[in-house]
Amino acid sequence: MFSDITPSLSCLEAFAVHNVCVRWFVCAVLYSWFNWVQYTLSVMDLLNSQTSSDTWQSSVHQVPPSQAKNLHVESL
Repeated sequence: MFSDITPSLSCLEAFAVHNVCVRWFVCAVLYSWFNWVQYTLSVMDLLNSQTSSDTWQSSVHQVPPSQAKNLHVESL
């Protein structure tokens, strides 16, 4: 009677271990994908900030000296 139950328990245990491994693998893949997306977005933000900074600096350098005297910087 007990010999019939033992193989089914080992199969259930193997299935449970497999299920846990699959869950860990799925979580690891999702975590890696999330980190990759976050890294990509941060790089894009960095590139956009550098581009806007370069555009701002180039526009400042293009101001003619006659108009530069009209510009002022407010202190914080």
